[in-house]
This record gives sequence, C-alpha cells and structure tokens, in this order.
Amino acid sequence: MAAFFGTSMLWSFALLSVRQQALWPHWLGWAAATAGLCYSLRIGVLFSVDGVFAADGTLGLFVPVVALTTWLAVASISLTLRLYREGPAGLSTGGGATGGPR
Repeated sequence: MAAFFGTSMLWSFALLSVRQQALWPHWLGWAAATAGLCYSLRIGVLFSVDGVFAADGTLGLFVPVVALTTWLAVASISLTLRLYREGPAGLSTGGGATGGPR
C-alpha cells in the first residue's frame, strides 16, 4: 500500500535536487529518480500473489527495497558530510518567521 508513497517521495526528492539544487548534489537527484523508478515496481505486489512481482519476488521485493535503502543511505551520508564540511556556521539558526536573532 505504501508503494505509491515511496515512489512519489523519491520523485519529490529528485525534483528538489535536480530542479531546485536543494539539499543534495545534482547527481543524487538523478539517483533518486532512478530509485523511484525501481521502487515503482513494488506497485505490482498489489496485483499479484506469485511470480517475480509477488511480495517475496525479485521485482516485488528485492529490487525496490535495495534501491530505496541504498538511496537513503547515500543521501544520509551526503547530508552528514556536507554538515561536517560546513560546520555549525552552515546551519540556519533563527531569524525569519521565528523572530530569533539574526
């Protein structure tokens, strides 16, 4: 049931990265689009009970889950390394709508 959510989440991350250059490098946006395409294979689980699209099949479980978890791990490492390189000064700490110090 969450196949549509997972696919749209990955495609949203791809759009954020590729079109807006937000959060992740450009190449990671294309990786998110690829992972979203692979994860969309999970939708076949809703319509079959045996074969490769079954919940325990190659295209129903292994390819989509490996694509999602690999992309999440790489994206997390990328954000962590960016924070490590930029340090605390790279964080936005207030101002704007919160009314904190600038």
